[in-house]
Amino acid sequence: MDLDHLLALIRGGESERVEFKRAPSRTLHHEVAAFADSEGGAGAHVRYVTVR
Repeated sequence: MDLDHLLALIRGGESERVEFKRAPSRTLHHEVAAFADSEGGAGAHVRYVTVR
């Protein structure tokens, strides 16, 4: 993912496919699994990006 794509995601805000976290939680793996399984898991892509 390049910087322009990341900035476009941020500008678009949260949605059914995008969720922002300030820090990884202890249950992050459950949240990632839920996103991957959304819409029956068809074509789901999960990206975890750390911004410092």
